[in-house]
Amino acid sequence: MLRLLPFLFLFNSFSLLAQLEIVPFSQMDNPPAFQGCVSDTKEISTACTQEAIDAFARNKFNTGLFKGLNLNEKRVRLYAQFTIDTAGSIKDIVVRTAHPQLEKEIKRVLKLAPRFRPGTHEGKPSAAKYTLPLVFTLG
Repeated sequence: MLRLLPFLFLFNSFSLLAQLEIVPFSQMDNPPAFQGCVSDTKEISTACTQEAIDAFARNKFNTGLFKGLNLNEKRVRLYAQFTIDTAGSIKDIVVRTAHPQLEKEIKRVLKLAPRFRPGTHEGKPSAAKYTLPLVFTLG
């Protein structure tokens, strides 16, 4: 049995690597879908998912943060890139924005998102890389 342990470890490592393949959202055969966005066509499901993610993030984002940050811009841009894993959860969030508080807030919001219907690529469950651009116009 002890002789088999290295082989079992190696086998498990390869199976984990196969699960870690991350495909860009736009290139997936069947991309992840936000709740309520499952459709017969990829185009409809994708458009619905993109609109739903944007609406979810905007509705949950605390825009009151902008007042206390003394930002000089009229428009504030946030870019959040994340992975939707094979279980439909958002992971590995990376944010580009003008202020660390905004980064913290968009990460908080994305962690609140409901699970997606997981995506598939080439017939296998696959994680998807997604980029969410958000622009807020300040009054």
